[in-house]
Amino acid sequence: MAIVAFTSDETYVISEGCDKYDDNNACLQPFVHVWEPDTGTERSRIKANNEILSMALSPDGKYVAVGGCDKTDMKNNAVICSQGSTHLLAMDTGNELFQIPYYAEVSPYYHVDVNRIAFSPDGRYILLRDDN
Repeated sequence: MAIVAFTSDETYVISEGCDKYDDNNACLQPFVHVWEPDTGTERSRIKANNEILSMALSPDGKYVAVGGCDKTDMKNNAVICSQGSTHLLAMDTGNELFQIPYYAEVSPYYHVDVNRIAFSPDGRYILLRDDN
């Protein structure tokens, strides 16, 4: 899955990446690239805490929200995401400002990976969505 986005002023492009995978092709060392599109120069690389399944930039371009799956389990012979989360990161420093954990025990097949994220137009709210 490739995730890319421009900042609203088109100064930077963000994309997800991974430095190391396990034997099942799951990402062990995820990160967010911050690129300068005019030069193709990587401005920074922000370490992510979980496999990146979604990203969104705040309207002002100061923050990136990164969502994914933190923990998988086997249930009824299927691999499901049993714990997901979203991390809000500062674009200028890469520091994590806060984390939104996402858990569920609704059904044996319920996935809680955060695979869609959106900021409200004023940047005050973050909307999260899973596979259900």
